[in-house]
Amino acid sequence: MKKWTLVILLLLSVSLVGLNGYLISNKGDTISRTMYITDWEKAKTGDVIKSFSTKGVVVSSAKEDVFFDGEHKEFLRFLVKVGDKVEAGTPLFEYRAPEQEQLKASLEAEITQKEEDITSVERYMNSLRNYQVRLPDSNGELENRDYEIEEKLNIVGDNITSDMISSAITQEIFKQQLEMDRLEAEITKLEQELNSLQSGGNQAVLTEASTVAGTIIKLDKTLTNPVVTLATNNYSIEGKLTNNELQKVETGMDVRASVQGVKEELETSLTQVDDYPIEEPTVGENSFYRYQAALTEPSDSIAVGAKADVSILTEQANQVTTLEESAIQKGKKPYVYQLTKASKVIRKPIQLGLSAEGKVEIVSGLKSNDVVVKNPSEIHVDEKSYFASKMHPLDISWSSFTAFSKREWLELILIGLLEK
Repeated sequence: MKKWTLVILLLLSVSLVGLNGYLISNKGDTISRTMYITDWEKAKTGDVIKSFSTKGVVVSSAKEDVFFDGEHKEFLRFLVKVGDKVEAGTPLFEYRAPEQEQLKASLEAEITQKEEDITSVERYMNSLRNYQVRLPDSNGELENRDYEIEEKLNIVGDNITSDMISSAITQEIFKQQLEMDRLEAEITKLEQELNSLQSGGNQAVLTEASTVAGTIIKLDKTLTNPVVTLATNNYSIEGKLTNNELQKVETGMDVRASVQGVKEELETSLTQVDDYPIEEPTVGENSFYRYQAALTEPSDSIAVGAKADVSILTEQANQVTTLEESAIQKGKKPYVYQLTKASKVIRKPIQLGLSAEGKVEIVSGLKSNDVVVKNPSEIHVDEKSYFASKMHPLDISWSSFTAFSKREWLELILIGLLEK
């Protein structure tokens, strides 16, 4: 009995060894192409952003000049000094106006004109908001474009996106709101002057008030206009670009900035890019070009002169399928090795989009959570290739077993038995 048992075991061993030898020697066989995969990764949904870094400094976005008409008014005295911080409505200097009736008519005419200007600004802001609402999502195709508005926003170029237009509109609405605030402050100031004239008689002392908040940086005591100059409290980041960097940027592009003294990263966009050098061009010298990015979010911790590390985002693909560049075999027809649920390794052609910092946008061929080989150059795959990977028994659940069909179970058991 023992003799027959030994004979049977010997025959089974020889048969198994022979079968494995045959399958290994047969290049077209499944078992000869089973691979042990240790490194893989999943395609993810994320952003691919191409950018470059530069330096900047916080500056006042604008200066406000205040003028004095000495022909019909008598200057009395300044009420502020250089370095003073003022709010809209703060009196700057005093004066008298002998010809009051003429001045009253002039003030009333100015008030009417400012009110018409406010109406015009409101109409423009409404047209901007209406266009912004019509814009498609980040990846949508631009249709029914309003080229008149885009021209006013200085949006030009071949690679215009809805995100760029929307960002430029947000910046423009912010600037127009500042303009409307300035006009309303001027109307308040003119109405105060008018009330003073009407109640003060011929010798009324009038004041000229600031229309904006800011810091006094200049007083001209000789009364040469402008007699007062303020730096406004509206800040921008200003810096310079090389000629190569200038070719990459357009107004409206998103900007990320880390500003000295501010904890959070600030988000804004380019509001101005000069195409003429800061200094006169010289043979043999590099030229630099000024850029500005308005800071629309007020912050008490932002100070004029603070240094900033700036990233200008030149191209963006938002919420798209992405993959690490190392997982892609590039060429005329790029592809990846995808790992399927049936333990097969397949060569999958893909279409590439934007790439930056080792990450690539996958336009087609893969979707988020698809699994691919991380280092495809290290393996060889044909249409019958299978893969095996390290087992993690603690991660196994009952749902893992029910996920396979009977046919898939049979294939996996045979692969496991015959794996060399």
